[in-house]
Amino acid sequence: YGYATTTDFQNKEGTFGALGEYLVYNFNRDPTLSKDSARDSTYSYRNASSTGDMTTSDVVAGQVGDGLDFDGTNDTISTIRDIAVIDTADTLSGCIWNKPDTQTTDDVLFEKDNGSGGGFSFFRDDTGAITGRTDMFNIRMEDQPTAAQASIEAATDSGTSGVMRHVCFAYKEADDTGLRLYINGVEDANSPTSTSAITSIDAGTTAFVIGSSAAFDGILDDVRLWFRFLDAMDVLTIYNNTKSSTVFWTFGSETTQGSPGMTQFHYRFRNDDGSETGATNFLAEDTAISGLF
Repeated sequence: YGYATTTDFQNKEGTFGALGEYLVYNFNRDPTLSKDSARDSTYSYRNASSTGDMTTSDVVAGQVGDGLDFDGTNDTISTIRDIAVIDTADTLSGCIWNKPDTQTTDDVLFEKDNGSGGGFSFFRDDTGAITGRTDMFNIRMEDQPTAAQASIEAATDSGTSGVMRHVCFAYKEADDTGLRLYINGVEDANSPTSTSAITSIDAGTTAFVIGSSAAFDGILDDVRLWFRFLDAMDVLTIYNNTKSSTVFWTFGSETTQGSPGMTQFHYRFRNDDGSETGATNFLAEDTAISGLF
């Protein structure tokens, strides 16, 4: 700023790319717009549009600013272009804040699932087909072409209505502990599970959809997707940052938060080869840093 001839060291691809968030939807736009009613905040530019009967009044208070109120009938958000790179991903992670209005149906959070073998689905499950657990979250990966499945059905009552929760999954193909599920920053007791039978989640040209055919009834906010396997500290950091972003910031993996009135920072430097060095922690008074943001 103020020095036009300086070298530009921005690295958008490195921030929002293979090692960073691939897409982020915060739902702060009018869903009735003919296109780009959901803007991707990352370098990927994977904008999406609404379908169904969404109106301007469906923009409501969410967890991170505004969210969208889905009607449980036909409201969805769908990418304008196919995200084909999901089909070839050998690692994939996703997170979303959600507040269900009902708990008597299966409600999709987001998915790319062709319905005939291939893809993934992240949803609030009324009754688990495998365990019989009720009112919980479910992440299911399906192999293409064998239709073999790997899934985690979370603890009973982990997905009851009327509560805003943060849920995340992390997937790695053909791995003994390759599927993990987290709720409010904590790994579910039924996680992890094996993905040894999953070698491809290719769903073809099926769109990436938020809400989907099993339409979600309630508020959704802050959808995020990565092409890497998030670890427990990654998930806890994301949860803390979005749960109360006014009092917690972090750079790199999370450590512990500071005492009231103080904010703890943690940062690391990432080298060109992907390795990390220079992990450092420091505390600062909230009043001292408030002017920085």
